[in-house]
Amino acid sequence: MRKLKSIFTALLLLCCTVANAHDFEVDGIYYNILSEEDKTVEVTCRGSSYGSYSDEYSGDITIPANVIYNGASYSVTTIGSSAFYNCSSLANITIPNSVTTIGNSAFYKCSSLASITIPNSVTTIGSNAFYNCSSLASISVATGNTTYDSRDNCNAIIETATNTLISGCQNTVIPSSVTTIGDYAFGGRNSLTSIEIPNSVTTVGLSAFASCSSLASITTPNCVTTIGSNAFWGCSSLASITIGNSVTTIGSSAFYNCSKLKTIINLSNLTFSKGDYDYGNIARYADKVINAPNGFIDGDYVWGNKDNIYTLAVYLGNATELTLPADCNGSSYVIGEEAFYNCNSLTSITIPNSVTTIGKYAFCECSNLASITSLITADKLFAIDSYVFEEEVKNNSTLYVPAGAKATYAATSGWNEFKNIVELPSTETFDLTVSAANYATLYLDYNARIPAGVEVYTASTVDGNRLMMEQVTDILPANTGVIVRAEQGSYTFEQSFEETEAIENNLLRGSVEDEYITPEKGARYYVLSMKDGVVGMYKDALSGGTFKNNAHKAYLVLKANIGIYDEEVNTQNPGVQLSNSYYFDFSGTTAIEPVINEVEDNIYYDLSGRRVENPTQGIYIVNGKKVLVK
Repeated sequence: MRKLKSIFTALLLLCCTVANAHDFEVDGIYYNILSEEDKTVEVTCRGSSYGSYSDEYSGDITIPANVIYNGASYSVTTIGSSAFYNCSSLANITIPNSVTTIGNSAFYKCSSLASITIPNSVTTIGSNAFYNCSSLASISVATGNTTYDSRDNCNAIIETATNTLISGCQNTVIPSSVTTIGDYAFGGRNSLTSIEIPNSVTTVGLSAFASCSSLASITTPNCVTTIGSNAFWGCSSLASITIGNSVTTIGSSAFYNCSKLKTIINLSNLTFSKGDYDYGNIARYADKVINAPNGFIDGDYVWGNKDNIYTLAVYLGNATELTLPADCNGSSYVIGEEAFYNCNSLTSITIPNSVTTIGKYAFCECSNLASITSLITADKLFAIDSYVFEEEVKNNSTLYVPAGAKATYAATSGWNEFKNIVELPSTETFDLTVSAANYATLYLDYNARIPAGVEVYTASTVDGNRLMMEQVTDILPANTGVIVRAEQGSYTFEQSFEETEAIENNLLRGSVEDEYITPEKGARYYVLSMKDGVVGMYKDALSGGTFKNNAHKAYLVLKANIGIYDEEVNTQNPGVQLSNSYYFDFSGTTAIEPVINEVEDNIYYDLSGRRVENPTQGIYIVNGKKVLVK
C-alpha cells in the first residue's frame, strides 16, 4: 500500500547518508574537514547519518570562527547539511562571520530554537534549512549582507536579488516588495496562525506553508499565478482559502491533509496537468468549491478538463454510500489519481459504465469499503493498477459486476485481484424519445438513473391553472409519473440498484404496459399535448371516457376539489369544475422571461390559459414560457 512520503525525507537521505561522519570534535561541537589545503571545516553531527542521535546539541551553542585540531587552525566556513537535525533542545545558536554557507536542512526540526541571526558573511542558505523550527519567533540578517536581507524589519530572510522570501517565522510581516515565497519558507511553523500575502507575490513555492498546523485562514492575492506542490500540506487548522483569479497552476498535494478545509474559493482559471496526483489533491477535504476549475462542480464532485478529457478530480463530500455520476457533460470520463484517497468513511461505491479509466491510488486508504458495484460492461472493461484499491478491500469486500461479466472481470488485471466477484441481476434500460416540443412523459417500474441533459419533474400541486413542478435529481424512483424536459433526441434511462425514497403526493400517474384507463368518478384526466404552440396538460386532447395510455407514459389526474373554476363556473356547487388545461410552472414567479417592451407576433395567454388578442402590461404565457409585457 502506497504511503505519501514527504520529499523532505528524501532530501535528507540524499544529503546525509554518507557525509555526516565527523572527523573530529572540539568542545562538544563536531567537525568535518573540507579542505586541508585551505584549512576549512564544517560543523556537522556526530552520527554517520541524519537522526542517528537525537539532541546532539542542546541549550546555547556558540560556533567559533576558528578551531584548533592536531596543532593546526581551521576556519569554520560551513554549517553542514542536517548538522543540527532534530536537536529539539537547542535554544540559541550564535553563528560567526567566518561562515559563508548554511547547508540543506541544517536546523531541521530544532523545535525549541526561538531566534536566529544570519551574519553578513553568509552567501548560501540551503533548501529547507529551518524547516519545522516550530518556535522560531525572530529571524534576521545582519546589516551589510549583500546576498540576503531582512528589509522593513520583516522578521524573515529575503534573497535580495530575486526578492524571494526564503525563510520566515510566526511574527513575519511579508514586505510588499517580495515576489516569491520560497520553497519551505514557513514549513513547520506550527505557531503561525495567520499571514497576509501582499499583491506583489506571484509564486507560493514548494511546501511553503507545509505543516503550519495552526494556520487558520489565508488569502492569495490576485497576482499569484503558481501554488507549488505541498504548499499547504498538513495545514490541519486551515478552514478556508481564497485563491486569486490569476492562479493557473496548483501543484500536487498542495492541500493534502488539510483536514478542516471546508471552502476553497475561486479555482476558475486553474490549468490541470497530466502529472501524477495533480487531480487528486487539489481540494481533497473541501466541502465546497466556488468556481470550478476548467470545468464545473456537480454535486459532491469537482471536474477537470484537460485536452477534452473530463476527469473526476476530487470528491468533496463525506457520504458513506456513493454512486458516481453516470457521465460528465454528456460524455465518458476518467476517475483521476487519488480522487477518493483517504475517504475512509465510504462503505460502498457504484462506478458507472461511462468511466474509461481509473487512476492509480483512486481508492487508496478507503479501508472501510465493503461493497464496490461496477456497472462497466464486459465489452468496455479496462485494466486497473493494483494500487487502485487496498489489499484488505480486495480480500474482504464484494465486487458486484454486470450480469454475464464475471468471467471478464476475473481475467482482467487489477479487477481479478478481488476474492469475491458477484454478478448483478440483468439491468433494464428504457430509451425515451423527446420531440422538438422538448417535453415528454415517463413512467417506469424500476429505479432509473436520470441521464445527462435531462430534467425530470413531478407535479405536486396546482395554482390557478399552473401545474407546480418539483424536480427529481439523480435517481427516478420506480412507479413515479414524471414530466421530462430536454432537447430533441433519444435518452437512455438505465436501471439503478441503489435505494431511493418514493415520492408522495405526486399528481402524475402512469402505465408500464399499454393500458386502457377508465376515469374515476369526479376526477379529470389530462395528457401532454401542444395547442397553439403551448405545451401543457390538456383535457380536451382526450376523446372522453375510457382512453388508452401507452406503455411508460404518464398522465395527470385531478380530483374535483383541486384546481380553479373555468369559464363555466357553477357558483352553486363550487369546486366541482376544473380548468381544461394546465401549464408547467418549474420555479414559481422566478420563471418569468426577460421583459418584452413591444408586443410581438406571438400568441399570448393569460395565467388562466385564455387567449389574449391585445395584451397589456402584465405576465402572460407565450410559447410555453412566462413573459412580462411592459
